Amino acid sequence: MGSFPQPNIVWRGAHPNNFTYGRPGGGRDGRNTFHHVVGSAESAVLVFNQAGRGASTHLVITDRADVAAWQCVDFANTAWGDGNWESNLRTINMEHHGDWRNGYRNDQVLENSAHVVAWLRDQGLVSRPIRHRDVKPDTVCSADLPVEAIWNRASQLLDEWYKPAPAPQPQWMQNRASIAAKTVYAQSEGIFIVNLNDGASPADSRRFVDRK
Repeated sequence: MGSFPQPNIVWRGAHPNNFTYGRPGGGRDGRNTFHHVVGSAESAVLVFNQAGRGASTHLVITDRADVAAWQCVDFANTAWGDGNWESNLRTINMEHHGDWRNGYRNDQVLENSAHVVAWLRDQGLVSRPIRHRDVKPDTVCSADLPVEAIWNRASQLLDEWYKPAPAPQPQWMQNRASIAAKTVYAQSEGIFIVNLNDGASPADSRRFVDRK
């Protein structure tokens, strides 16, 4: 398990008529299917709660700053959003808030999606993105949702999170920085240094006395 922080994902369970319990036939294979709502995230959640709808996705990415996604189906279960039974069995699928018909440009949704994807990847739950139309050719979904940009932003977030901390400075450099922040010195006449700030008498550089 990774340590990337989980974004705020709030449970909004789909109606049990709209998904399959379990993952028959071997389970997930790393797919992450991207879908697009023509409307709000909340409208998708409401649809998934209609007993006769016959559709669901695991997650619905929101346009909210306080909630990154609604979760409608547990990852251990099979959501029906892909319209392709084999793909449904293998994937974690995600709807995205917004209307794609005039070009997708909702920055909050894209950032929420990237954080969710980064967390899913860090948990070992997904490893590659696909569009809905990759597994169901008779749909245009996910239209112009910038899937690659979301995936690349998730990679950036993971790289930043796991970037090694800079090595600490040696103690002598820390001491020098601390002294330099207080007063300015210049070397003069061999082993002496002069405090240029207050015109004090030269100090022995071997002691490097701070006269403040």
